[in-house]
Amino acid sequence: MAVKVQRRYPLHSVFFAYTLVTLLLAVGAFNANNNLLFWLFGLSLGLLMTSGIVSGTMMMALRVERLGIEAEPAGGAVRVRYRVSNTGRWLPIFAVTVHERLEAEPTAVGGDNARAGEAGAGDSRLALVRWAGVDFEPRAYVSHVPARTSVIVEGLALSTGRGRLVSTGWEAVTTFPFGFIKKSLWHAAAASVVVPPRREEVDAGLVEQGGGRSSGGVSDRTMDRDGYELVGVRPYGPGDPPRLVAWRASARLGPGELVVKQTATGSPRRLRVVLTLRRAAREEASELAIARAAALLRLAHERRMVTGLSVWTDFGYGLDVAPGAAAGGAWALINELALLKLPAGSVGGADAGTGGAGASSEGASSEGASGEGASGVRFFGAGHRGSAGDVVLRVEADGAVGASDRGADRAAGRAEGRGAGRRAAP
Repeated sequence: MAVKVQRRYPLHSVFFAYTLVTLLLAVGAFNANNNLLFWLFGLSLGLLMTSGIVSGTMMMALRVERLGIEAEPAGGAVRVRYRVSNTGRWLPIFAVTVHERLEAEPTAVGGDNARAGEAGAGDSRLALVRWAGVDFEPRAYVSHVPARTSVIVEGLALSTGRGRLVSTGWEAVTTFPFGFIKKSLWHAAAASVVVPPRREEVDAGLVEQGGGRSSGGVSDRTMDRDGYELVGVRPYGPGDPPRLVAWRASARLGPGELVVKQTATGSPRRLRVVLTLRRAAREEASELAIARAAALLRLAHERRMVTGLSVWTDFGYGLDVAPGAAAGGAWALINELALLKLPAGSVGGADAGTGGAGASSEGASSEGASGEGASGVRFFGAGHRGSAGDVVLRVEADGAVGASDRGADRAAGRAEGRGAGRRAAP
């Protein structure tokens, strides 16, 4: 990727203040014909020239390369790594600050950016937003780089929400040695990073209970925790990972004897997460539902399950990805959740029904027994399979919704297996 480098000499308040004092010394020296004032004026002028020459020579040998931008879930760290190199033969580099011009992607899309409070229920111009941003620019500090060497530094910021962050480039700045003159190198190179939804704790039993069987109908008792069929054990060999060791079977064989689990390939568990969002739901409820859907996908990824995602809304956005259809697996689906657009503002307000968010596992009957885990996640029944043999876990942010609306959503969830792979844009 081509990087355009531009040298800049920004003026700042310290430079103006120092220049003013130097001019006052000059005026006083010439008016009073005082040797001490002449000496002070010469010293001030010499320091100013030395600062320009030293910093200019140092910046000519400076090279800064951006190695990558990484983002933790919303509310976590955004890290930018740089390689700072000194191509000079003898002069070291001191006191350089590198900061990234990182900002949120434009938050309003579609129509004329009408606010949700001004748009009617059927207004297609309803603005959609992505909550993203950083609380301050990532900055990396380099104290010393010897000649003909390189160092790797990291800039850190905190994200304020999920979504896409875009960067137009980065700038290396120094005021070495005296702080009078500021010089910088601006590197113009576009980049972006997706901030996943914030971390939420969900009951791992939802994934274990819902996805305890393979798509081929193998019993739970013949499956390992990664979702593959157990066919027996074999002696431990060099290179076998410790997680495959069958400790109970090894203990029965006696000291010094280790055996590992042998599994059949080709039968991973399949899980589809169905997310339902409504315009009437509060923003907090919708964000919580998105975060919990992402948490279910993370749990499924840790258990090596094949994952899919369906998103159903009443404000013109839909997504339907069958398990295994996403090229990037669960992380690609989590990125889809991170970029999911919501109505700008809360139409329903703080009193719009329950405004809650919950995850449910749709049972064989819609009247199945309901329960609530330690995280407040609601689920119904146990391990329902869709038409494609996928276990379905539902996450809802429903606001004020009646039983008939829930029944319609369940019917839509059962239809997602037949419409896998379709995706509707807003």
